[in-house]
Amino acid sequence: MRILVIGSEGHIGRHLVALLKKSHYVARVDRLPGHEQGYFCADIRDGLDLSRVFEIVCPDVVYNLAGMVSRVTSEAATQATLRMNVEGAHNVASLCKCAGSALVHYSTSEVYGNTSELLDERRACHPNNWYGLTNLLAESVVQYVRERNVCVVRPVMLYHEDECDGDHRSFMIRACKYIHRGTNFQLHRGSARSWCHMEDAVKAMALIGKRLVDRLEVPEIVNIGHPDMQEMSELVKFFEIEFRKSAEFTTVELPARMTAVKRPDLRRIFSLGWQPEIDLRTGVGRVAKFYRRRYGQE
Repeated sequence: MRILVIGSEGHIGRHLVALLKKSHYVARVDRLPGHEQGYFCADIRDGLDLSRVFEIVCPDVVYNLAGMVSRVTSEAATQATLRMNVEGAHNVASLCKCAGSALVHYSTSEVYGNTSELLDERRACHPNNWYGLTNLLAESVVQYVRERNVCVVRPVMLYHEDECDGDHRSFMIRACKYIHRGTNFQLHRGSARSWCHMEDAVKAMALIGKRLVDRLEVPEIVNIGHPDMQEMSELVKFFEIEFRKSAEFTTVELPARMTAVKRPDLRRIFSLGWQPEIDLRTGVGRVAKFYRRRYGQE
């Protein structure tokens, strides 16, 4: 297959590209400056630049991973988020339609909103933050424009040990840093997640893209996640074991515009023949080991 990955240099794109390149020709697009064969510097908000990439690559399938990330960042930069997530998605979907390319559009589980109920792809979505809302709008735009041969992926708590360090990143990475350094942090009362390792997640995305190209049945919307739920306090205990030290944290109520529980319904992705292989305990061990190596302590 000829594959185009938009947002290729991001946390997810890097791992997806590495997997797909083992079997297919993969072209990459990102906003970062670069000059190498198969890489194109373009912004999804600039349809003209992106159209030139489509003309050169002629992709069978496009993975659109580009967009504004982070709930906090999206609230602080609402107009930029709207343009990136919605206008950018419109550009990609339109070019896919013109080129006849299948499209895997990366969204977010934040579209569901703050609910403790099972995150069923068929349920009505009520996002409670700008990040979730703009992604829900993008989903509608993509499905309206592309109409067919498109799948919207809603990931639920993806992580990898080489994720960049920062307070804007997931609780997995922040908890690792806080506990290792002995820094006090806040733990939201009643919060729980199902954590899915990136290596498993990109295999699911590769499977979806292949099925679209082969014209096999693929649901319009698919959750990707892990079936095992863990309270955040249990995740903290895993890191305490890894670092052999007690965590210092304060339990607080959930702030506004956040989601307490993420419990995905995974029957659709399971029906396509995918199952995650990395359990949370193993994943936490990999994250802790990588963190120690990163800072020269192993």
